[in-house]
Amino acid sequence: MEYIVTADEMKHYDNNTIRYYGIPSLVLMERTALTATEFLISKFPNANHILIAAGCGNNGGDGMAMARLLYQNNKNVTVYFPGNPEKLSDAALNQYETCKKYKIPMIDTYPNQEYDIVIDSLFGVGLNRELIGIWKDAVLFLNRMKGIKIAIDIPSGIDSDHGKVLGEAFQADHTITFAFKKRGQILFPGAKYTGEIHCMKIGIDHESFLDRVPVSYTYDFSDMSKMPGRIADGNKGSFGKLLLFAGSIGMAGASILAGQAAYRMGAGLVKILTPFENREIIQSSLPEAVLSLYHEKNLNEEKFEDAIRWADCILVGPGIGTECSSERILEYLLKNSSCPMIIDADAINLISKNPAWKKLIKNKAESGQEIIMTPHLGELSRLSDKSIKSLKDDLIQNAMSISEELGAVMVCKDARTVIADGMHTQQIYINTNGNDGMATAGSGDVLAGMITSLAGQELDAFEAAKLGVFIHAAAGDLALCKMSRYSLMATDLIEQLKELTKREK
Repeated sequence: MEYIVTADEMKHYDNNTIRYYGIPSLVLMERTALTATEFLISKFPNANHILIAAGCGNNGGDGMAMARLLYQNNKNVTVYFPGNPEKLSDAALNQYETCKKYKIPMIDTYPNQEYDIVIDSLFGVGLNRELIGIWKDAVLFLNRMKGIKIAIDIPSGIDSDHGKVLGEAFQADHTITFAFKKRGQILFPGAKYTGEIHCMKIGIDHESFLDRVPVSYTYDFSDMSKMPGRIADGNKGSFGKLLLFAGSIGMAGASILAGQAAYRMGAGLVKILTPFENREIIQSSLPEAVLSLYHEKNLNEEKFEDAIRWADCILVGPGIGTECSSERILEYLLKNSSCPMIIDADAINLISKNPAWKKLIKNKAESGQEIIMTPHLGELSRLSDKSIKSLKDDLIQNAMSISEELGAVMVCKDARTVIADGMHTQQIYINTNGNDGMATAGSGDVLAGMITSLAGQELDAFEAAKLGVFIHAAAGDLALCKMSRYSLMATDLIEQLKELTKREK
């Protein structure tokens, strides 16, 4: 697990380190500059001409301290400082005066030569307003320069909490950040400006949290240890009996993909509730599935009651359409189930049209039923009655608000999928792996099946959602190693699960 912090959290941890642990701010600045300088020299040993663009705050101080260290390592370094020296922070002023004493070249006009490396230390994570005037012009000029572009802590012009571009932003090839990654480096569009992230240790670590742990985090492969356990004397009933209400006439593929993914993630039994017309194609593509078939014009509630009683976990939505028959079945399952439920795709669209069902979901969640909803942004827009643009402006806060409103774990699918647990932990998971090759039909059906399988094996809703999203994205990355991002298909994701699940425990 890796924490991803906000600007306010980072400031808090910085202050804790200084005030509680007694490490002076100038010591932290020196360590920041030293780790960044050591990284530059090791990664780019042949880079000799270096420009550092410095601002008035502590980020500028970091850059000026780097200038001294690079100078002492026999690099030809120039500091470009377009600001007013009277506005320098105390720590930055200290570094400014030190650079002058070392006679390091310092200029306040645009440099007129080329450099091997151009370093941006104009603004750090505290920037929360649009760049204007000389600072905006400086960023535009730096972006036009040749050379390797490196940002210190975060590219200037990127909102560190939301990833927004504040008018203009430095386009980095690499970003050297410190202690913890910042949300704005991970979320788009900030991620496009950040380049490759290198997170350095400077003495601010988990001990610096004290009473305030970061709200958001992501997973890595060490978290595969969270996979549900297997028991040597188990049987197929021991590993989750899943009911999938999936696939309408002509959309059987969604039920097949979800069912295959559920089995590949360890489910013992998968029963697919689907129209009679889908019987042959499902049986030929997924013979392991149990079928519960219905005729759309002759719905039998006893069949649905039996299916609910049998199931340990229920998935509703993949490919069911929004016809009256699907609406009636969904309503029955919502009203009468008590086991964990994953609500996906068309089921979300149907709920969006029925406000009373939102209240039903909240009531069921408050009574203890675990509910996971997995909307992409279009579905989330319909569910929340907010525009996609407004959702994307602050997806984390929107996800948390909707999660609190409905009582469900919200899996908000985007280039950076955000999972919010507003009902219990008030935590946010931000997924950082995966690739654009996964933007293909059926990918969401695979994810829904995976999450349902994990929930059916008794992982709690938030854990099933987080682990399912991580492994789904890891499957996409593994598939990309074997094919192009143009050729990747949803079935390729399922294939990778055979290999990925070897890494558990």
